[in-house]
Amino acid sequence: MKEYREALQCFSFILEKDKDDAAAWRGKGMVHMALKEYPDALDCFQKALMRNSSDIQAILGSADALYAQGSYSSSCRSYARALEIEPELLQAWLGRGSCALKMSDQSEALLSFQSALALDQKNVSALIGRAEALLQMNRTAEALASYDLALLQDPLSPAAWAGRGDALMAEEDIANASTAYEKTLQGEPGNLRALLGGADAYLKSSRPEEALPLLDRALSIDSRNIGAWQAGGDIRYAMNDCLASLQHYDRALELDSNSSPAWAGRGDSLYCAGDSDQALASYWRALTLQPNSSRAILGLADIFYAAGDYNQSLYYYRQAVAVDSESIHSYIGQGNSICAMQRYNQSLPIFERALDLDPNNREALLGKGLVLIAQENHSVALECFKSLVAIDPHSYAAYSNLGSLQAAMGDYDDAAESLEAACRINASVGDLWHNLATIYYRSGRYSQSAEAFKKATDLNGEDASAWIGLGLAQNLSGMPDEAMKSFERAITIDPRNKDAHYNLGLALAGLDRSKEALEAFERVLEIDPEEPLTRYAANLTLSRMKGAA
Repeated sequence: MKEYREALQCFSFILEKDKDDAAAWRGKGMVHMALKEYPDALDCFQKALMRNSSDIQAILGSADALYAQGSYSSSCRSYARALEIEPELLQAWLGRGSCALKMSDQSEALLSFQSALALDQKNVSALIGRAEALLQMNRTAEALASYDLALLQDPLSPAAWAGRGDALMAEEDIANASTAYEKTLQGEPGNLRALLGGADAYLKSSRPEEALPLLDRALSIDSRNIGAWQAGGDIRYAMNDCLASLQHYDRALELDSNSSPAWAGRGDSLYCAGDSDQALASYWRALTLQPNSSRAILGLADIFYAAGDYNQSLYYYRQAVAVDSESIHSYIGQGNSICAMQRYNQSLPIFERALDLDPNNREALLGKGLVLIAQENHSVALECFKSLVAIDPHSYAAYSNLGSLQAAMGDYDDAAESLEAACRINASVGDLWHNLATIYYRSGRYSQSAEAFKKATDLNGEDASAWIGLGLAQNLSGMPDEAMKSFERAITIDPRNKDAHYNLGLALAGLDRSKEALEAFERVLEIDPEEPLTRYAANLTLSRMKGAA
């Protein structure tokens, strides 16, 4: 730093003697560039050019200073001026290509870097620049080839490794992309592109916790990086930390209030936090800025679906497919919306389209299976649910669905095995025990049924139907006194439950407590005067009472 200041003093001394010394102005400009004093550097280069308009180094210096200040269009014109004077000037072609990339003119960038490579086919900067242009043009295979050529020349190039990581991410080769980002960070620990790319790779691998350290490093390097704050929101959202994700998106919007991805992410966070109205407002804002934001469109669709407005949800899921024809979420949303409207024949091919994209998608398999059940195509539905269990053997829901279907098909032994597996995985879901108890009951395993119903009532103590089931199983297991207590508990929960009163009446009649049984049957008839079975049981009990008298 001290040497640069001394150099500036020397050039200033020279210029005091001769203000028309173009070389001194150029030299002073280069010192300012080294000090990153770009406005002063540009001023010096322009003064040099006023004295010698063909000074190629001053033209290049001016272009570099403009580029450093973000004046890419003006910088590009300066590089073009240098090429008019010296058409085979490698530095000018490289600079022109870099400016074109910044202005998203990929064709011009590609042409410039190709021209640079015609002068030096092993130039690493040109190979990387060409790869960047190809990557922006979605020509990822060609981009990868160019990055690889750059790495042949410089195996440790952080820029080439980082770019290679992005190209691999575009091809959904997440494992190799992660390796590329790691290589980048070995050579340049503070490379923002690799830090954010690596975090995204972890996120797409469903490992958001491992993404956090990379994100924190990125923000410690550049706390005003909008992409980092948005990535932080995505990571926190994936971890179901709705409020933390909202804070990250809000910070991104403080830096750029017109960021559509941040508005869409904010909508997701608000919806996750239960604020549907504010979520809708954020999604609309995202779509105002970017009409084809698939994330915002899907957010709207999900909100309408949850609200029961299936026509609106279907409309937006279809819009999402129009934007991204490979969005599995969109197809599943369409299928679920159509199912909710009981148009099963229309929903089946949509779930099958989702499965074409991802044969192991659990939601699509579940949707297809439920549609097939509605169509009474049980054998094919059974294969769907068996696939679900194979894909996720630790999912109690998968076993529960399989067991329920097996029971509906009359296969009680297999149904019991499936529901037993579900209960082993998650013993805290009362409905699982209720369903298992019902299967045991239907297959005549009354003692096991009573045990399972007991667990169901322990977990769902206010479920009258579970108490009735428990009473029935107890009665058939030779425990009539316990059965009566269970029926009475059901009546306490639901005084107008005619099944509870009826079964209590049967239990009392079985104990020859005919008067109490008759009272129970009469209570059923008060609730439902047209109940024929109860009327028959009441008359039978009354006849027994008269016979006993």
